[in-house]
Amino acid sequence: IDSADYKKAHAGVAVADRPTGPYRYVSSLRPDGGESRDMTLFKDDDGKAYLVYSSEWNATTHVSLLSDDYTKPIGKVVRIFEGQYREAPALFKRAGLYYLVTSGCTGWYPNRALYATAPKITGPWSEQADLLVGPDAEWTYFGQSTFVLPVAGKRDAFILMLDRWKSTNLRDSLASLRAQEAEAQGQLFADPDQERQWRRDREAMQRRLIAVRLKAAASSGSA
Repeated sequence: IDSADYKKAHAGVAVADRPTGPYRYVSSLRPDGGESRDMTLFKDDDGKAYLVYSSEWNATTHVSLLSDDYTKPIGKVVRIFEGQYREAPALFKRAGLYYLVTSGCTGWYPNRALYATAPKITGPWSEQADLLVGPDAEWTYFGQSTFVLPVAGKRDAFILMLDRWKSTNLRDSLASLRAQEAEAQGQLFADPDQERQWRRDREAMQRRLIAVRLKAAASSGSA
């Protein structure tokens, strides 16, 4: 929950008996007193749940332990990636190790996703090599991390879910999926129309990025 000047930076809480709703709004708050911007929720194997969120104007990521009913933080918070300006956290666990995928802060434009691992959700977190491979990996396939979904019935297979922002028309932004196993398995789409739209958006984004680079080069040359 935010304000027009981006300063409110609260997390909203709503509850329902079913994932599909209807939801009842409960409250909004700053978790453990910190700003809450991009966020994700993670429920661990022991039933404890955590809110992972960009804070301090995105400069540092916070991890807050939630109450047993998952509606509020209980005062146990750690700060990770201090001063690194990461957002769009997506957290998952594999073979007892925690993985956190994040995005850089480049507005509505794509950047290369980074990931880190830790033996505990509270850290210490260690940055790792590139998570993604293949065409457009340096732009995270023109998407931004939002969630990592384990593939039911398939060991060590996960789907990285991405928000693909369309800066010229945010309401027309789409989601895309990227399968990740030992190696990338290719872009997945819900239907052919979505794939065609993705390819059109990709070409348009490439043209915009080239234009930005040319403008930057021209400015550097004139200086």
